[in-house]
Amino acid sequence: KSLPNSSTTYDTNPTLSPSFQLYQPNKVKAYQTTNTYNRLIEPDKWQSSSDLNNMTNLLKLLTTKNIKAKLGKDTQSMGNNNGGGVSQTINTITTTGNISEGLKEETSIQAETLKKFFDSKQNNKSEIGIGDSTFTKMDGKLTG
Repeated sequence: KSLPNSSTTYDTNPTLSPSFQLYQPNKVKAYQTTNTYNRLIEPDKWQSSSDLNNMTNLLKLLTTKNIKAKLGKDTQSMGNNNGGGVSQTINTITTTGNISEGLKEETSIQAETLKKFFDSKQNNKSEIGIGDSTFTKMDGKLTG
């Protein structure tokens, strides 16, 4: 016994429930290709191989190896702050005057400690140079 042949017929102006439109956009698109709603929820296919190349290039840019290199941290020297890596510790080379008094001769201090020190000292200078980094006090907050 063989199954009977089946054919599909479409209603020219179907009335669809909201849930049908939300969860089955591909079936809606089959007979309502000009509907703006369907175009919004189901984007057009990729037009050419150049689209794929652009996406591949973007993904290559976003790899962790690339990002670490841009931040100055390559895979060999992870943990070293050479060339732009972000660190919460400020290394001081020389300290003089009331700065060294507040730092108590430490060679390396946390950024939070430095902020508390400047907030408590009421320093009139707007910039303080520490090592090779300059920190500017703005609105009571320390920014590097």
